[in-house]
Amino acid sequence: MKNSKILMVGAGGIGCELLKDLVMSGFENIEIIDLDTIDLSNLNRQFLFRHKHIGKSKSEVAAESALEFNPLTNIKAYQGNVKDEKFGVEFYKQFAIVLMALDNVEARRHVNRLCLAADVPVVESGTQGYLGQVQVIQKSKFECYDCTPKATKKTYAVCTINNTPSKPIHCIVWAKWKFKDYFTVTEQEKDDDENESQIKDDEYLQEEEQKLNKELSDNGYEKWLFRSLFNFEIIKRIRLQEITKKDLWAGRDPPKPLPLPWSESYSSPSSSSSSSSGQIKDQKVWSYEENVNMFLQSVENLKKEKELKGSIDWDKDHEEALNFVTAASNLRAQTFNIPLQSRFDVKAAAGNIIPAIATSNAIISGIIVLEAIKILNEQIDSCKYTYLLQNPSGSKRVIMGVDLEKPNPDCYVCSSHYLNVKIDVEQTTLKYFIDNVLKQSIGMIAPSLFIGSTLIYEYYDEMEDDEKEDMEKRSLKTLKELNIISGTLLMVEDEMQVLELELSVTHQEFKNNNDENQEEQSLNFIISGNTDDIIPTNMEDDEPNDVTNNNNNEDEGEDDTDSGIIIVRSSKRPSSVLNNNNNLQPPSKKQKLNNNVNEDDIIIL
Repeated sequence: MKNSKILMVGAGGIGCELLKDLVMSGFENIEIIDLDTIDLSNLNRQFLFRHKHIGKSKSEVAAESALEFNPLTNIKAYQGNVKDEKFGVEFYKQFAIVLMALDNVEARRHVNRLCLAADVPVVESGTQGYLGQVQVIQKSKFECYDCTPKATKKTYAVCTINNTPSKPIHCIVWAKWKFKDYFTVTEQEKDDDENESQIKDDEYLQEEEQKLNKELSDNGYEKWLFRSLFNFEIIKRIRLQEITKKDLWAGRDPPKPLPLPWSESYSSPSSSSSSSSGQIKDQKVWSYEENVNMFLQSVENLKKEKELKGSIDWDKDHEEALNFVTAASNLRAQTFNIPLQSRFDVKAAAGNIIPAIATSNAIISGIIVLEAIKILNEQIDSCKYTYLLQNPSGSKRVIMGVDLEKPNPDCYVCSSHYLNVKIDVEQTTLKYFIDNVLKQSIGMIAPSLFIGSTLIYEYYDEMEDDEKEDMEKRSLKTLKELNIISGTLLMVEDEMQVLELELSVTHQEFKNNNDENQEEQSLNFIISGNTDDIIPTNMEDDEPNDVTNNNNNEDEGEDDTDSGIIIVRSSKRPSSVLNNNNNLQPPSKKQKLNNNVNEDDIIIL
């Protein structure tokens, strides 16, 4: 332990606990990588940081703080992106073991691939609330991080958000869009509606638009924006339905334009919120009047801030930004008769916050160290895939170890290196293919494409300007124009990840489904492994599991997961599921698990 060189990737919730455990366990040669700086919200669980450290590098401060536990430890800190070229395969080869304490899938996949290339064992981990897991990865011996499919981020069709919201999250996403529309300087995409021309000359709407314009001159920007978003736009949607005879809200009541509290005919609408007496401030659901007042006040304050700064980026920790999104989403919900949400709930949804519990991080960190010691003592065969459960299992355990799986023979990273992509080659551009299939879905960093020995695409910083320009022009062509047609076998290389893949392309048309009643976005491609529509093989389910991507990549919120637990399924692993309240529950298949539990793996921390 004293002589082994350890790399720890991530210095957040798990990372702080892990570094403390490593230092106090006798590890004396540790290096840390983390890109982030310390934020106020980190201080409730990342105990190596204090208020004075806000804004400073996580890796550097963590190293300084950990030295107080054992000044003899040699700790080297890097503030940088784990995907930087300097952290390549040769960098990883110098370590005896790599410990992952990351908070996102992309970084995990990248480190996994480099460690496979460097043939360095990895201990991967994650927590989510009371749940946690630790996985040991070893090339050719145990499955890698990419051997099992990962849950994808849920997205919603733009038409659902704009026209037919039915859930609070739809309203929250809409409110974030409006914040960016009015307070963030960006290139706005024009939201063209093919039916707008049919109501352009409608006399009733022209009268309402005149009232809206008068609102700006008579009552100011704040009340004009309120009337625009929650009164005029709703009236326009209703009028559009009346004229086009298109049933936008099949089986549901149509939205209702909100009354203007400052008008003489004002009457307060009934609220869909529930009683919140006795709750703390941020968990209280605001009344209609409170939402209106908060909306007007936040718009006034944000308008002043924008005039000073020129632009305001969305941040869940920005007081006025969160006030705006909370009030705007609730007012939007009021028009569609959707339950209102508290400021606390809106912050969690808008920031994609997954609850982080310090004790879960501490338990998982301890298990990581125990697995690392086994590996260094050449006892890797005794390593387990360890789970931390929210509730005791059938054998009264909350910590459960099961046998590690062998590499998945269909894994395109560590085994087969083969995938099939079903995509519309006539409509899809090379740029879309690279950005959405290769980078986003497969997780590559800098892919190069070949048909046989013919180079189709590559792009790197050292290229000449004319070569870059040529590649950029080529990326705008469709796959068919580049002779990538059904049956084409593409060779794809990523030197940064030392990864080579064979991609068999199959032409398939995908309908651009703009049905307003369809909640999820239409599919644009399907990726499958050696067996049709399986990537990779799911060891528990007989049904195929397609990996799909959506047509529209709207960002619904920043990933603020503390440690990003990834729930996977196999015949030997517990599989957490969601109950009706969207809370993660412990596995139900306890009997099968109990047969694989090693009694010696009970750990008391």
